[in-house]
Amino acid sequence: MSEDLKPTTYVCDDTVRQRLIALRDGGLSNTKLAAKLGCSSTIISQWLAVEGNLYPAEISKWEKRAEDFLRNDARRRASGVMTCECESTKRVGRALELIRRTNDVGVIVAEAGFGKTRALEKYCEENPTAVLYTVKSWACDKGAVEGAVFAAAGSSGYDGHTKRAVFLANKFTGSDRLLLVDDAHKLTRPALQWLFDFADETQCPLGLVGTPELLKKIEDDAQRFSRVGLKLELEPKNWRDLIAHLVATHAPTAGTGAATELVGLCEQVVAQHGHFRALHKQLKLAAELKEHAKEALTWPQVFRKAHLKLVRKYQLN
Repeated sequence: MSEDLKPTTYVCDDTVRQRLIALRDGGLSNTKLAAKLGCSSTIISQWLAVEGNLYPAEISKWEKRAEDFLRNDARRRASGVMTCECESTKRVGRALELIRRTNDVGVIVAEAGFGKTRALEKYCEENPTAVLYTVKSWACDKGAVEGAVFAAAGSSGYDGHTKRAVFLANKFTGSDRLLLVDDAHKLTRPALQWLFDFADETQCPLGLVGTPELLKKIEDDAQRFSRVGLKLELEPKNWRDLIAHLVATHAPTAGTGAATELVGLCEQVVAQHGHFRALHKQLKLAAELKEHAKEALTWPQVFRKAHLKLVRKYQLN
């Protein structure tokens, strides 16, 4: 293309522009980005064009909105922050691989907030043939479990007359697909029995993940208890890498000294009830307080303020 035919580009903050492009490449369409920023999709299309910023009018207004959106994006996510490779995800991943290789039933338990769900998400990203079902309080009986497995298997080949459990058993037998159940402690005992029987019938590996309450439901039945081949209990060990990841996500502007003090405060929260889920909520609230504070506050200061605004039965040292 000659110089005369090249489109005219306009000056903009290219850092903001590139971050928006990354979001779009990650699956957030121009229309969705426009809805987030309150502008038209045409503006987004011109702004993020491959040639450069083609939007001919003042872009600063939309850049400010984009900066606000990008700054708060991680905090707006329902599940918090991007899953990182840490000790808990490695341990869970190794356990799931052992369950898969042995075609056995395995149980992984930890208190709420230890990152079990995140570890499962990461494993399933790397192992797309695994079937993951998260138990809800309103979908915890054997009918709900059977329906979830049926949905995951797909209805291809189903004649509409055969019992779904029989159809599923035939379809999964020999597939070696790992069936994962998150929040399995919420399952009714008949639902839990359905899963054990399904694993027996199909010889597919089964991973049950939940709180220690899950062990009680397994141990109170001798048959279920004897069919568990692996048990992993996650306990606090070296959690600094995950704490550092959360701090870097929510408090990227914290200097070295403030970050060191903040990590120390975070360790106190992780050691208490709620663990990493509690820490995520506290860091998220601290970020909001810092952004809207009328005075300049350090990250440790706003973290302490956030602590006082949450349900906490302990004080920070």
